[in-house]
Parts: sequence; C-alpha cells; structure tokens
Amino acid sequence: MNNSYQLQESKSKRIISLDIIRSLAILFVIITHASDLTYLYSKTTETVIGLSVPQKLFSLSLHVIGRCGVPLFFFLSGYLILPRDFSKPGVITKFWKNSLLPLVITSSIWGIIYYFYGVIFDGKILDWGRFLREVLFFEHYEGTHFWYIPVIIGIYLFLPFISILLSEIDHKIIFQLGLFSLLYMTLPATINPFLNVLKLNFQLSPILDLSWSGGYYGLLTLIGYLFYEQNSLIKQHWLWIPIGISSFSFLLWQEYYCFTHQCAYDLWYNNIVLIILCMSIFAFILPIKKIIFPKLFTWISKHTFGIYLIHNIFVDYYSKHTTLINYHKFFYLFIISSLLSLLLVWILGLNKKIGKLMILAK
Repeated sequence: MNNSYQLQESKSKRIISLDIIRSLAILFVIITHASDLTYLYSKTTETVIGLSVPQKLFSLSLHVIGRCGVPLFFFLSGYLILPRDFSKPGVITKFWKNSLLPLVITSSIWGIIYYFYGVIFDGKILDWGRFLREVLFFEHYEGTHFWYIPVIIGIYLFLPFISILLSEIDHKIIFQLGLFSLLYMTLPATINPFLNVLKLNFQLSPILDLSWSGGYYGLLTLIGYLFYEQNSLIKQHWLWIPIGISSFSFLLWQEYYCFTHQCAYDLWYNNIVLIILCMSIFAFILPIKKIIFPKLFTWISKHTFGIYLIHNIFVDYYSKHTTLINYHKFFYLFIISSLLSLLLVWILGLNKKIGKLMILAK
C-alpha cells in the first residue's frame, strides 16, 4: 500500500506489471474488508453456515481472494526496495526521509481522523490518554486495517540494512534459512484449523524465537526479493496457473470444511498455502508488458496508499447503515466504498500539497 517503488520508477519508465499487481492488491484489500463485515468469518459460523451451497462457496471464495492483497504488497516492497544499493553514505537517511517519514505523517493524520470518527459515529468514549498512545504508536489506531501501518514502518526501518546483508551473503544460505523459518512459522497456522475441527487437545505452537527473520511479514518481503533475483521463477509463468488453482482450491476446501463443522476459520497471512497462491499471482503477472487501459492501472497504483487509508471508513459506515444481507450487502459495500474512495482520492489529489500530505500522491 506504500509508495516505495515509485521512488525507483521515477527516473525510468513505469513497469506496467507492477502497476497491475498493486492495483489488484488494493482491490483484494477492499474485497476482504467488505466481505469480513458481510459474513463475519472470524466472529461466528452462523452467517456462512446459513447460506446455500453456491452462496457459501461464493462467500468463502471472497475470503480467500481478499486475503491475497497484503502479501502482494509485501512482495512488491521486497522486489523493489531490497535490490537497491544502500551502502553509499546518506542513502539510508534519504530513504527514511523520502519514504518512511511521509508514510508516518500521512498514516498519523488518518489515524487521528479514524479516532474521532469512532468517537462521533460509533459512540466511543473520548480518551485523551489512548489518543496520545495511538499517536505515539504505543497502541493501535481505531481502524481495523491500521494493524498494517506499524508493521510496514518497522520493516522500512530495517530494510536498508537487510539489503546490505543480502548483497554480502550467499543466496543459497538465505534461501535455506528463509525456507526453514517460513515453514516453521506457517505450517502450524495451516494445520491447526483441522485440529480444531477434530477437537483434538493438540495444537502446533512455534516456540523458537525467529524474530530476527522479521516474522512472516519480513519473510513475505524476502520472497519479493527472491522473485527479483531468480528470473527462473517467472520465465515459465504459465506453470504457476495450476499451482495457483490448486492452492485456491485447497484454501476454499479448508474453509468450507471448517465452517461446515462449526469452526469459524479466519484465514490469515501465515497460511503457507495462501502464500503459495499469492506467489503464483505475482509470478504470473510480472512478465506482462502490455494491457488494456494502462493509464487506469497506473493511476490506481499511484494512489493505493490513499485508497487503503480511506476505504475502511466507507466500508464501516455503510455496513452499519444497510439492511441488505449476504451477497447483496457485499456488493453494496464493495462498490460504494471503492467508488467513494476513488472519488475522494481524486479530489484530494487535485491540490498537490494536500494530495502529498493526505494520500502520498506522486
């Protein structure tokens, strides 16, 4: 959702495949928030279970597709930032100044907006102590999607140093250690839903401290770098189609299996099969050179961070002010929040100074 790669592309022709990926990623994010407030995946099984089989498959498909957005953003960060040369004096400071600081300022502005939105429209108590903690990043902002902001800020702080290390270390060692860390942290989250359904008094809980790896968000970023370094991953990009279809089918079946057995399963980004699905999307799109309406994808790509920050206000507000149910509600939330977000982003971008401050417009 950040605008990191635009710094790299500003001196050269834009890469349309990256614009496509970024545009799809923000589309997926809006899908996941609209569908979450429609079907309440993590809160109850009743909404999904009460649907007919076709609608059940539709709702769970939305859940899987929507969850592909965030990993794609992390892939992009790794693909475009980690290959850069941060070894020269002043480059890291310049990166923080041009990429990190604007991100913090714009996020804080919208965090404050969401805070007072909660007070005014949701009846939350005005707590200046909480407000101060949120502004100083000692507590999460009110918007549910703001969990991403402290994660990406932390990653941006250390990406330059990781980039320098990557340039000095044997890539085979990085791959081996990264693969081990990824599997260790993601396999439990992939397997545990089945254990819950079987009502086994047994859960896989990783206890090794692999925090130096950056966690699975850091490893998702590293996967993006892997795609940059290993062209062989995208030379036969059509081979990723069966991999993607198989991954999607497994995730859909896994969710269907859990919900039909009265176990709510909120698919998250630490599911290894979801990561493979996102890799297949990333690898398939990367070689694309031409597409219809490239300017549209470029415009959306340039404004994804603004769309990300804005859209959840509309999703949240209209989810509480509609009597529509099931897929009608989803389409209503998705369409209205998408259109209004695009409109507001466009309006804010009319003034360059406001656009740069409010939505990181380029």
